[in-house]
Amino acid sequence: MKEMQARAELPPDEVEEMKNSEPVLMDDGIKGIGFKSFDIQEILGHGAFGKVFRCRLKGQDQDFAMKVLKKAFLYRNKHLKYAITECNILKQADHPFVIKMHYSFQTPDNLYMILDFCPGCDLAYHLNKKQIFEEEEARFFIAEIILAIEYIHSLDVIYRDLKPENILVDHDGHCRLADFGLAKENIGEKDFAKSFCGSPAYLPPEMLHSKGVSKAADIYQIGAVLYEFLVGFPPYYTENIKELYNSIRSAKLQVPKYISREGKDLLNQLLSKRPDKRITIEKVKLHDFFKGLDWDKLAKKELKPPIMLKGDDDNLSDNEANEEYLFMKQQESKFKDRDYNAENQLQNRLKQFTFIAGAEQRPGPQPPLN
Repeated sequence: MKEMQARAELPPDEVEEMKNSEPVLMDDGIKGIGFKSFDIQEILGHGAFGKVFRCRLKGQDQDFAMKVLKKAFLYRNKHLKYAITECNILKQADHPFVIKMHYSFQTPDNLYMILDFCPGCDLAYHLNKKQIFEEEEARFFIAEIILAIEYIHSLDVIYRDLKPENILVDHDGHCRLADFGLAKENIGEKDFAKSFCGSPAYLPPEMLHSKGVSKAADIYQIGAVLYEFLVGFPPYYTENIKELYNSIRSAKLQVPKYISREGKDLLNQLLSKRPDKRITIEKVKLHDFFKGLDWDKLAKKELKPPIMLKGDDDNLSDNEANEEYLFMKQQESKFKDRDYNAENQLQNRLKQFTFIAGAEQRPGPQPPLN
C-alpha cells in the first residue's frame, strides 16, 4: 500500500497551495460526497485507466455510471490533464445529447465521475449486431450527434474522438455523447489544437499532416461515423495502419451505390480532405439529406427514435461460461476505496476537481496541465 501511495503522489506544486488555504471538503468522508455515499451494483467495464460501475446513491433507486480513474496511472502516463479536461467540460455541459455529470470527487488513490447511466449500451455494440443502419435510422442518430457537437463547439471545445464507441444510448433510445478525455478546451473559430490523438480509422487528414486541427476535424468525424452507420465500417478502413493513413490523406472516397444521392453528397462534403472546404454544421443542417427534419423538435427530444436500441439482458448461463465476465465480476468484488478524512485530507488531492451539480462551486486555483 505504501508503494502504491508513493507512485500516486501528485507533484508538490499541485497540492502546495492548498496547505496555505482552506481546502474544499465537499468530498470528505464525514459530511461530504464520496465513495461511501454510493452502493456499487455491478461492473460495466474496465481498462488500464480504471473501471466503470453501475451505482446508486445510498437510500435511492436511481442508477448512475461511476467512472473511476487511477491517479497513479494517470500521473505515471502523463494523462492527468485529460482527466482534468474531461471533468472541466462536463461541469459546464448541459445538453440533451451530451452525457451529464452529477458529481465528481476524489479519494487519495482515485478520481471519480458520477454520470448518467445509459442502459442501451453504445452504438458500436448495435452496429456489431445490425451491421448497418437503415438510412432513416442513420439520419436520426447522426442528427442528434450533430446537435451535440454543435453545442460542444459553442463552448469553444473540440471533441477529437468521435466514434460509435463514444456514443451511448439512454433510457429513451436517444444518443448521448460521452468520454471527453481527448477533448480540447479554449479552441475558438480560428484556433488549432496541435496534439496527435484519436482513433486511427476516424482521424481527419489534417491530423495526419501534423498541421493541427480545428473544429472542422469534428465535422470530418461526423462524416466518418455517418459512413460507418450506412456502410458498416469507417471510410478507407483497413487493418494496415500505414495503408489506412495513406488512404485518409489521398484516396478517393468510395461510396456504395445503394446510398441515396443526398447521402453520397453529404458524405463527400463532410469527408473533404481540406478542412477549409469542409461543410459547416450550419450548412449540414440545411442539407437535403435532412429534408423534413424538424431540428427544434429534435433538440427538445420531441421526436421518437425510428428504432429503439436496447442493451440485451445478460443471460446468466452464458455469462458463467464467459471468462471476461467472470474476470469483471472478480474485479467488482475486489474493488475497495477509502475516503478523505481529517487525517488525510491533503494526500494526493487534485485541486478544484470536486463538483456537485446544482451546488455553488467554490473558486480556487487551477492545477498546471504540463
